[in-house]
Amino acid sequence: MTRSEEPLPSIQHRPDLLRAGWSDGELRRRRRSGELITIRDGTYAAAAAVTELDPAARHRLTAAAAAARCPAFALSHVSAAAFWELPLWGVDLRRVHFVREGRSGGRVTPTRHDHSATLTADDLATHRGVLVTSVARTLVDLARTESAEATLVAADHALRLGMLTVAELAGALARAVRLPHCAQARRVLGAADGRSESPGESRTRYHLADQLSLDCQVEVRDEHGRFVARVDFGVESAMVLVEFDGRVKYGSHLAPGQSPQDALFAEKRREDALRALGYLVVRVTWADLENPVALLRRLHEAVARGTRLRAAGHSPLGSYRPAPRVGLPA
Repeated sequence: MTRSEEPLPSIQHRPDLLRAGWSDGELRRRRRSGELITIRDGTYAAAAAVTELDPAARHRLTAAAAAARCPAFALSHVSAAAFWELPLWGVDLRRVHFVREGRSGGRVTPTRHDHSATLTADDLATHRGVLVTSVARTLVDLARTESAEATLVAADHALRLGMLTVAELAGALARAVRLPHCAQARRVLGAADGRSESPGESRTRYHLADQLSLDCQVEVRDEHGRFVARVDFGVESAMVLVEFDGRVKYGSHLAPGQSPQDALFAEKRREDALRALGYLVVRVTWADLENPVALLRRLHEAVARGTRLRAAGHSPLGSYRPAPRVGLPA
């Protein structure tokens, strides 16, 4: 796989610690002092290794602790997604999810959700030494139980990094045909597209695609054929280009020797060059995604303005070429 995997902090189980010579009194003292953190009853980790974890990584650690006590069940749903390090947006991480073979036997507690389902070998994998649903089956389960927006964030990421093939995703959907909400899963995963390069782009596409005919990852060249930019989205008929601006590139993802000020200046020059070719450029931020109605109104206004310019005889210079779609057949 082309992605990096963050190592999990070491998990210590009470029986193993007792066999190694620790006492329950010492474990209590170390928990009270804050040196150890209880991951689950009888399972601990060093506080220094846990306190800086984000919610998804913390859930991954909790899931690993639960899986060690239940090796016959497979991690599933959001827990499997966390274990595969798929980006998780807007999902409930309070419970560890498992699935086991069978048509009944599901249960829900405050910390755990057991599912039962028919499983095949293609639905399961071993990852980091833990039994877990495959990436394809995990996405199908997310699409059946979580929001479409959350599912697209995870599915786009998996397709972009080649964590599964389109055929594997289609196969998982076919095997899930009798599961609850399978039609919903087919509709949501049919919209997944590996061209989106970040959760912000996936969420932008989710809010805009039903209302606007969006091209993804558009390569723009000038009238001499020279490369100008690759932009997140475009509406060619209205000469509108749409960029999601998460500001990441102005911080931790700078080029070697590049300052945030350099990145901002380069971005301004890039946008000026696109406007000089005749395009209307619209920027989308995280804040815009919290008010999708206002965002869509702004995009419709830009499209209307571009359409009027087209009708008046304006057309952009150079070429406009979207990348091929990466996803299930439309």
